[in-house]
Amino acid sequence: MSKKMLINASQPEECRVAVVCDGLLEELDVQVKAREATLGNIYKGVVGRIEPSLQAVFVDYGAERNGFLSINDVHPSYFPESFEGARRRPRIQDVFKKDDHVLVQVNKEERNTKGACLTTNVSMAGRYLVLMPGTDLYGVSRKIEDEKERKKLKEIVKQFKLPENMGFIIRTAGMGRTKTELARDLDYLLRLWESIEGNLAKYEAPVLLYREHDIVIRSIREHFSSDISEILVDEKDTHRKVREFFHQVMPKYENLVKMYQEKRPLFNKYQLEEQVEQVYRKRIRLKSGGYIIIEPTEALVTVDVNSGSATKEKGIEETAYRVNMEAAPEIARQLRLRDLGGIIVIDFIDMTQKKHKQDVEKAIKTILKTDRARNKILRISALGLLELSRQRLRSVLGTGEYTDCPMCDGQGRIKSPEMAALSVFRKIKSLLIKTNVSEVRATVPVKVGEYLLNRMRAALVEMESQYNARVTVMVKENLPEKDILVEALKEEAIQEPVQVEAIISAPTLVAEIASVSEEETLTELDQKKTSKSRQRRRRGRTKVTSENEEGIESGAELAAESEISCEEEAYNRAFGDEPAQEPLDIALEPAASPELETVAPQTDVRFAAGTGITHDEEFQTESVLPLEREEHTVAAEEEIVERTAQMAAAGQPEMERTSSEVSLPENMAAESPELPSDTEKKETKEKAPRKSLLQSYLPFS
Repeated sequence: MSKKMLINASQPEECRVAVVCDGLLEELDVQVKAREATLGNIYKGVVGRIEPSLQAVFVDYGAERNGFLSINDVHPSYFPESFEGARRRPRIQDVFKKDDHVLVQVNKEERNTKGACLTTNVSMAGRYLVLMPGTDLYGVSRKIEDEKERKKLKEIVKQFKLPENMGFIIRTAGMGRTKTELARDLDYLLRLWESIEGNLAKYEAPVLLYREHDIVIRSIREHFSSDISEILVDEKDTHRKVREFFHQVMPKYENLVKMYQEKRPLFNKYQLEEQVEQVYRKRIRLKSGGYIIIEPTEALVTVDVNSGSATKEKGIEETAYRVNMEAAPEIARQLRLRDLGGIIVIDFIDMTQKKHKQDVEKAIKTILKTDRARNKILRISALGLLELSRQRLRSVLGTGEYTDCPMCDGQGRIKSPEMAALSVFRKIKSLLIKTNVSEVRATVPVKVGEYLLNRMRAALVEMESQYNARVTVMVKENLPEKDILVEALKEEAIQEPVQVEAIISAPTLVAEIASVSEEETLTELDQKKTSKSRQRRRRGRTKVTSENEEGIESGAELAAESEISCEEEAYNRAFGDEPAQEPLDIALEPAASPELETVAPQTDVRFAAGTGITHDEEFQTESVLPLEREEHTVAAEEEIVERTAQMAAAGQPEMERTSSEVSLPENMAAESPELPSDTEKKETKEKAPRKSLLQSYLPFS
């Protein structure tokens, strides 16, 4: 049997140490530069918070999260004097106060959201011994089961002269060692502890007092044995450091350390890359065709054994027995390589024969005996489950090498586009039900947005009309499911587009129209004037009495006054002190008059209260226009007033002239409603004020 230790340190980002036995990977340690190992480090910490409900304290030892120190991990030297020699433990609030200094060692590293577990029972491991300051106990490891060897080691221990309040345990690696080798290791650990005590009073907390050896020295200390025939290192500095360590601790084996200088990578030569990759996988295939699924969870580790394509046996019992016997040693090996700890539940394939169950239990116990971690195995239950517990020695393999997937947040699955779109639709609907919501915005991935806008478009439109709100769907590429955002916006939160809310007076609008269609208006007015004069000649000229003339003039004055009062009221609503209840919005559609210029939003246009045009000179209009258009507008107004005076001299009523004689452009006239008859005009004249010229030009008036 050929057994070798391979140290791959050629890349600064990662260092790997593997133990290979006949081409099969037996031990694997990996250290990533981005993640610092803290297991075994000794710190001087400060008590930050006391939790009586947990009977624990949280200690600030310099890491991102505070460490957890339970009352069960507190050394008796910290107890009050009244509890000396007592069997029961004191309460945590009687032992520590806030801001107390405490010497702690990392017992378990940080994992996921949990902080590190700390202990005040400090222990320092050497090659053959484990030094335990603060105790007077000494002994031999339980894994050394040979009674003769145990007695021999105990006799050697009695010959050592140890300081007071100092204990140690001989490790499994110390079996078969001489007194000189054990004494050298003990002397090294005692000098190390003296240096820690000297730094304890020198530095302020929190501070690191002792750093555990790096992965190379630690792996040699843990995994090296006399049956290893060769140690290969592919990096010069690491090779020198390893030789120095062997020279100080184990000079007998110093010649086993060799420098690997071949061009072919070290792990590739021994075909280890594929085996290393398999350690990180969830599914492990067996030679018989079956496979194993290893799934670590927060509470425990589940292992499922499946027959897969193993169909060579005659019956179900034989197939189950063969696959289980092959899976048992592989499961024990994977637990050791991955350093999985805590409660482990293995679901073997159901077997009916008792002998087959005992063989499987024996196979897994045999492999776990060589494991350095403490473990306890139960028998296979009636449900075919085997339960065991295992001590975790270091951080779980893959903690620093892999990160959680940002798309699924480490779950391994994401929602389908249909279900994600349905979830977003329900959130949109729940937000629309709330009051004062004017818009709901959803930011979703591309596929979810496509489903919403194509398959669920009708439902979104129906919701918009039902709740009188807007639904906006925005897509974003590579958006994780957890980052899907659905938010509701209230009316005041939405920025409305800039609108012109000023009331535009009739002279300006008439000037705009007159400048565009001046010739058409003159022609239509002349034609109507000629036709009406001919009609009067046919009927015969009827003399109008002075009373009728006075009635017509008084009616015209009343209509003009009512028009002025209405226009003054509209002006006061727009520009006066009182707020306008219903502001007048005037929209000029480009389709109605292609040549008509629209008023730009930035133009500040304000006019006086008068918005009607009559032949009365007492009615004044004021306009504040841009300088480049002022001349043109004034000329157009004077021309229209002059024509109005001519029509008044012809003896026509002002109401008829305003409503019937003034013609609109063809494109605007087509959209205007039909004019009322003469009888309706007279009734309207008495009931309501006359329409202004501005209203007669609007297509929606």
